[in-house]
Amino acid sequence: MSGGKGVDLKNTVAEQQSSLVKALKKAGASLVGFGDISVQGTDLARKYPVVISLVIKYDEQIVGRLHLDEEAFHQHLVGLNRPLKELMSIAENLLSEWGYGYEAMPISFLVESNEQLRELKTFSHKAAATCAGSGWIGKCSLLVTPEYGPRAKLGTVLTDAPFKTAKPIVKDRCKGCTLCVKACPYGAIHNVHWERGLGRDKLFDVPYFASIQECDSGRHFIHDLFHLHGAELELRDFGYGVQCGIGEQVGGTLREMEGHEDHSLH
Repeated sequence: MSGGKGVDLKNTVAEQQSSLVKALKKAGASLVGFGDISVQGTDLARKYPVVISLVIKYDEQIVGRLHLDEEAFHQHLVGLNRPLKELMSIAENLLSEWGYGYEAMPISFLVESNEQLRELKTFSHKAAATCAGSGWIGKCSLLVTPEYGPRAKLGTVLTDAPFKTAKPIVKDRCKGCTLCVKACPYGAIHNVHWERGLGRDKLFDVPYFASIQECDSGRHFIHDLFHLHGAELELRDFGYGVQCGIGEQVGGTLREMEGHEDHSLH
């Protein structure tokens, strides 16, 4: 999923960026952000220093009923893959039309071996969103947006288009909010504030959540990507809920978090 060179200068970059945002919003994107990822220093970031971060918000009613119907929640997440891929295709097509290089990051795939995981080359959807100013990493390691809290499906397209980028978010804005900390039935969330460069093992107990279980097919299903070789891997198979969804259910928007500060756990 990469494009060519030879930029068509008929339209200005600003006009192209505006057209891209309008097309993505019209097609259902809840948020569209642009970020500078050149500071990441990876081969991908050097080749494509600008990230287009896409967000589709979750259905609030389905998330709200998670404790009653977990399967519906997981099916909802899987169902969002298709519209998200459609958004990424819109971005790819326009970037190609304008002559820019690009590469879309996978949002779901089937992994059949540890070797395949080791060779995985991608870029974190959550890191991309923070670079684009769309949100920050919360205490439970989910991407938190001011508008939708952690209830957001992410997509990422990298490009060499010289689009204007937003100021990155490099520290969380959770303040004294402990909604996800209190809600975790395993006490796995450490109530630690995120800042750029902090490993997720500092935020919560990784070994519990990162255990990969085999599906009935004998293959491992890895849904989304989660800080492995720069990716975000939220590990789950459909028989066993490794991604519990509690963080998405209880996590608040920025306004909601301001009303739930609890200093007793600090």
